[in-house]
Amino acid sequence: MLASRCFAILLIGLLVLCAFQSGALVTASYDLPESPTSERFVVWAEIWHGWMGELGPAGVTEMISDRLEELRETPVTET
Repeated sequence: MLASRCFAILLIGLLVLCAFQSGALVTASYDLPESPTSERFVVWAEIWHGWMGELGPAGVTEMISDRLEELRETPVTET
């Protein structure tokens, strides 16, 4: 019972990670050693990232990263 709950939590976490960090999944797929299997994984990762871009989750992380970068570059003024 506990093992099945832990597996379900792990699976949900993995799906959320793949949805919101699909760009990182593509990057990681390019770092795999060359083989027919890794080439298929690269294609699948790019297709997945395209879907996440269309649906929106991939854009959320990029938007947050862009906003944080703007905040880092904004000079702090003393009052």
